[in-house]
Amino acid sequence: MAYIHEHRIIIADIRLDNLLLDDTLAINFCDFGESTSMPLEWDLHNTGELGYLILADIGQFGAVIYRIITGCPRRDDLPSTEAVWLGLTIEDGWTLAFECSKELAAALDQVKPPEVSGQGGRLFREKILTTNL
Repeated sequence: MAYIHEHRIIIADIRLDNLLLDDTLAINFCDFGESTSMPLEWDLHNTGELGYLILADIGQFGAVIYRIITGCPRRDDLPSTEAVWLGLTIEDGWTLAFECSKELAAALDQVKPPEVSGQGGRLFREKILTTNL
């Protein structure tokens, strides 16, 4: 998402069926039908009207990650993320703690991934790739 935003594209439609996972569980965005290309002079860190669009992308991404991890859709009253892997990062996305997607990417880079090797890794991949969310 940071790469997309750096190219001045607002995705505007981040939802589960617009994401693809490869066999390493890397997320790839698809369906840019609702996206917007911003002008060259646009400031990525703008906190005005255009800056809000990036925050909306980040918030939508947090909601999708919550649903992937818990199997539950986000509710209006922001469900607890206390015992959820990436919970603090998800909550930061919902509460607009990130000013840009680059900050979100940096936070995700600091997170230690769950153990995905051996039998546990196979089961984790099967759950992620076969769960009907």
